Amino acid sequence: MIVAIERLERGKLVTRGRVVAGVSFAFWAGLFGRRYEELWRHRLRAAFPHEALTRKDLSGRLRRIQRFRNRVAHHDSLLDQDAQARLEDMLAIAGWIDPAAREWLADRTDALAVAQREP
Repeated sequence: MIVAIERLERGKLVTRGRVVAGVSFAFWAGLFGRRYEELWRHRLRAAFPHEALTRKDLSGRLRRIQRFRNRVAHHDSLLDQDAQARLEDMLAIAGWIDPAAREWLADRTDALAVAQREP
């Protein structure tokens, strides 16, 4: 989070929204790692009210999405990647937060259709 704040201090107003938006995906994925099990049980679990899930399941999905995102960002080949499964992971996580958000996202993307096509 400090890195995000330092970037914003270069002439931009530091707001909660800008800090949250500026934090890396690795930070968010790491927040659900094993070392934060107590935080998960007492606080973070409440952010996912629509599914009885474990921290480990959420963390695993986030790490798979993170690896996929990194491959995309670094222009690596995706031919051996299961893009459809990663999209399903993303939609599942959104649905655990809010089922309406999952449906909204699914209705506004053609990524499922693209992922289902043969390479």
